[in-house]
Amino acid sequence: MDTLEERLNQKIEECNRLKDENRKLKELLKQHNIKVDVDSLPNIGPNSKLEKIQERIGMFKKLFKGREDVYASTTR
Repeated sequence: MDTLEERLNQKIEECNRLKDENRKLKELLKQHNIKVDVDSLPNIGPNSKLEKIQERIGMFKKLFKGREDVYASTTR
């Protein structure tokens, strides 16, 4: 089983590979004088701000698992 750090490094490598591929593809389009309207492309990632927030909360909970039956209390 991969550790969290290994999975993170894999995702970073994948992201870098995809950025490089995008850069090469954009250069190809430019060489062939093909214009692309970026606004008309579909958004494949999380669509709403709420989805992004829920994704981040889920990741945070996985990273920092603890007891769910214990809460902080304030003393005065």
